[in-house]
Amino acid sequence: MAVVDPPIFINPITPWVFALSQCVCHELSTTGAGPTCWCGIYPGSLISWEYCGECGTDKCGMGYVRVAQGYPSDTFPLATLDPTCRHPLVWTVEVGALRCLPVLEDGEILSPDDMNMLAAEQMQDAHALYRALLCCEAPSVSLQGWQPLGPEGGCVGGMWTAYIGSD
Repeated sequence: MAVVDPPIFINPITPWVFALSQCVCHELSTTGAGPTCWCGIYPGSLISWEYCGECGTDKCGMGYVRVAQGYPSDTFPLATLDPTCRHPLVWTVEVGALRCLPVLEDGEILSPDDMNMLAAEQMQDAHALYRALLCCEAPSVSLQGWQPLGPEGGCVGGMWTAYIGSD
């Protein structure tokens, strides 16, 4: 995996988000359910699940970091109304992984063993994403929790929500 230097920006959170995305890709490949087809920073208000598809060579899914929200705070990580525009900012960041869910023909369902394996891989990815959050040091981090995603469109996974202070 090639290491990408972030562009130069004034926002102090940007280098951390780039470093976190590299940690996510590494952890999913090494301690998660395996390499993904796509892994990186995802812009916008929603993740496009089309990136979750199969790309061959036993790879499937996507890993992502998405900056979901920013707001002023006088008590990290709580939001504050700031009429003076002087409080530090807090950024809500989603760190997630989606994997392909096998689709069977003719209305068949997955066997209990197959479903158990998918659940185990989902939890393996959850732990890998948690490890990624620990590997990149941000100025201030508060972790809200992990939540499952899907199944939808042939994909299933989960994401962590973290609050990052930009001090």
